[in-house]
Amino acid sequence: MPVLRVTDKTSEKRGEFLLGETSVILSYLEEILAPPGTMLNKDLPLQTRARTQMITDASLYFTNRVWQMSVEKDWLAPPSRDIIWKAIVTRYLRSTEAALGELQKEMKVVPTEGDQLTVLNATVTTAITFIIQVFPSAKLALTPGGNFPLCGELWKAVMTRPRVVAYWKEHKIVEKRWTITEYATAGWIAKEAAKYDSMQLLANL
Repeated sequence: MPVLRVTDKTSEKRGEFLLGETSVILSYLEEILAPPGTMLNKDLPLQTRARTQMITDASLYFTNRVWQMSVEKDWLAPPSRDIIWKAIVTRYLRSTEAALGELQKEMKVVPTEGDQLTVLNATVTTAITFIIQVFPSAKLALTPGGNFPLCGELWKAVMTRPRVVAYWKEHKIVEKRWTITEYATAGWIAKEAAKYDSMQLLANL
């Protein structure tokens, strides 16, 4: 479980406390790092907050659900690979594309240069980055003419930010493993994708 150690500077004692769980840590960082005057999630209308939370939770659940399968050596080979794509990935992309479309009627979902990135931006981008690494052909479905253009637009807006690009390069993020198992390393995922990825997976979207 991810843990964040925080120093409380709001009181004279300046005590430390620990935060656990990804969603809690992200929500804390989103608020504590926001520049003055930034519209925070807690300031949004209830329905809008509920929609953003739904997308965030679905993204975290999606990645966790798939990562749990990485304990098996053949998790990225057929038939497991086909199950992941048909039963999990495509459902996530369809529901997220639809949910982002509805949310876009109430707020900006694709960040532009200078916008503070949100928990929603981070979780959706993480999920899509993982999908693209496992299923490289899926990237075509994220283009303007594809099935999930809004998902692709959000992902591109985050991943092409200069500071994000620089951070990934400096810390060699692309080379890191997604989970603690040996079958979730970047090298293993790329090797399996080279063997099994096919444009055919886009045929039945």
